[in-house]
Amino acid sequence: MAGYIYAVIKGEKALEKYCEKRWGERPRFMESFAHINEVTIERIEEMSPTDDGYKQYFILYMVDPKHESLLTSFSRIRSQVHEAIRTGTARLLAS
Repeated sequence: MAGYIYAVIKGEKALEKYCEKRWGERPRFMESFAHINEVTIERIEEMSPTDDGYKQYFILYMVDPKHESLLTSFSRIRSQVHEAIRTGTARLLAS
């Protein structure tokens, strides 16, 4: 069974810049989710130890057909990302 790989981006401008560079388009959100090709993007609000209040973060969920993964659900990934941001251990994808 294929799993998911994911990336985390902080800030809407950084997300738009990354998506334009990678896929040639900006995400269009319906509520908290957007899609570009096979990628699902979720907008969340969270606060890291270095943030001054809650900030927008974006989780990019990408199917990884080459590798089986324990990360087989969005909810499991989402929980890990929230915890990593809160503890300051999230590795953010640069735009």
